Amino acid sequence: MATTAIFRRLARPCRGRAASTAVRPRAAVFFPGQGSQAPGMLAPWAAAHPQATRDVVDAISRALDDAALVRLLTDGGADADMQRTSNAQPAILATSVLIARVLAQEHGVAVARSHFDYVLGHSLGEITGFVAAGVLTLEDGLRVVRRRGQAMEAAVAAWYAGRGLAAPAAGAAPPHELGMAALVVPRDRLEPVMTAISRFQQAEFLAMLPAPTAPPVDRVVELANINSSAQVVLSGTRAGIAHLAGELGLRAVRLNVAAPFHSSVLLPAAQDLFDVVAVSGPDAVPFAEYAPAATGVQIVSNTTARPFASTADIRQSIVDGCTLPVNWYGSIRHLVDACGVTRFLAIGPGRATATLVAREVGAAADVVFAADPAGLAAAAAALRVAS
Repeated sequence: MATTAIFRRLARPCRGRAASTAVRPRAAVFFPGQGSQAPGMLAPWAAAHPQATRDVVDAISRALDDAALVRLLTDGGADADMQRTSNAQPAILATSVLIARVLAQEHGVAVARSHFDYVLGHSLGEITGFVAAGVLTLEDGLRVVRRRGQAMEAAVAAWYAGRGLAAPAAGAAPPHELGMAALVVPRDRLEPVMTAISRFQQAEFLAMLPAPTAPPVDRVVELANINSSAQVVLSGTRAGIAHLAGELGLRAVRLNVAAPFHSSVLLPAAQDLFDVVAVSGPDAVPFAEYAPAATGVQIVSNTTARPFASTADIRQSIVDGCTLPVNWYGSIRHLVDACGVTRFLAIGPGRATATLVAREVGAAADVVFAADPAGLAAAAAALRVAS
């Protein structure tokens, strides 16, 4: 994604602006991506909301037939098992949908036009948003992210094998280990940092043209996320991330993920997902028709930072999301600056994504957190008070 294109998009007006009601502010609900997973993450919900939790657990069983994952979610277990991408992604999606259901069933706050104009999610959270908005059922959403996680694991294993490298052992940190790291960007420095990253990637690409070969380990690095005006995320090897962070003079903070999401390393995963999002075929997952004009709720794309236009675009986004960067900053700024959103509800485990949004929007919008049973009633009350 060209840097200049990102900043041009921020200035465009809100197209197809959702019609908000007269009794509440314009609002958006969003869901987190990978990184907030933990063994036993459904246990507090089972204690506080047993029936809603049983319904979600039953959906996991029907969709995935994975008793080990259910035990990991409800009883706990080894953290290494939960860190596996094929477990972490359905775990976070299921927990986020559970929270959304409890909010709707017990507090009357639903992902519908009565409360929200826009739905979005960070990376994996975008697929959670498809479930919350009714484009996918919970069971089909779980099938999609399980297949997505498995395909990503296979792509990472193939990358190591193709280079004759051993996959890192737990607790090890060799230079070739793949992953992600956040860079802390100084105030008002996002655009020059983005320009520098773009120039680095262009130079590396041009250096390979005379004789295409795999880049050395300390050059495997790509832009993965533009999270806010103060944070971007790189995907690649430890050595590659350290090299580029050093050139930029920025501090890199390692993220709690097991793959270099939103990078070319995951191209085989993107190719695998074509069968899942196809209109027909043995592996195809059904999608409901996306009709924002009828529902009054628009889903915002991670990659374009604009609402999706069609179901076909949503299907394609599941493929593209493996390798293209997340423009979260562009999405949030567009909703606030062009669409007039003044309220955000963060639904899902953990608070990292919600904290990013709160810091980005400042006093321009309220951000309400719905992350744990203890805070749910307060979140619902805050939404009602702000109406």
